[in-house]
Amino acid sequence: MLSAQSIGVGTTTPHSSAVLDVNSTDKGLLIPRMTAAQRTAIASPAKGLLVYQTQAPEGFYYNNGTGASPSWIMLGATGPQGPVGATGVIESYSIAGTSAYPSNVLSFITPTITITLLEGQKVLLIATRAMGGYAPAYDLGIYPACQSIAPNSPIVNLGLGMFGHQVPANTRIDFSVHGVFKDLPAGTYKFGMSGLHNSPTPWSNTEWAYVTALVF
Repeated sequence: MLSAQSIGVGTTTPHSSAVLDVNSTDKGLLIPRMTAAQRTAIASPAKGLLVYQTQAPEGFYYNNGTGASPSWIMLGATGPQGPVGATGVIESYSIAGTSAYPSNVLSFITPTITITLLEGQKVLLIATRAMGGYAPAYDLGIYPACQSIAPNSPIVNLGLGMFGHQVPANTRIDFSVHGVFKDLPAGTYKFGMSGLHNSPTPWSNTEWAYVTALVF
């Protein structure tokens, strides 16, 4: 066993501050590559342990937790950054604008925020839109919702919707929904307010919407 000295690969003068000094002008350093399941199955991973995950979200992950309580962070992710499953806000997003008004087909009725989630992350969504009708309108349901960006993915509503909204003629009211999305597989999703109605008159007296998402 070697101790109290530096080891050099590609150099005969390893730096004294490094236990291992690798030097090359035409090769790189290749660390273990594995799937997400293989990464999370590592027994008691050391703090700072680094691996490369070959499954989406693909990239370098390191353990920012302990062996007993691992907390994997993806380096350089395009989505939210931070410990998987940690408490506290990791990243926040907001958007404002107009969108299609409600119809009798379930659809997003606010602008959507696109977020790439890592394994174990959750999203608190808050969405508000001013809506009404030039004639009396009723039977509106609104929901916190998400949709994977994968082709042909359905809109998925949280079980926290509000139903049976109605407005008199020439009226516009602010409607809001909020909820926490948990246990979503790692991937990229659109988040916003979805809605639909069965009123014979349209909910066409609409205004701007405001959407905020907190990832933790």
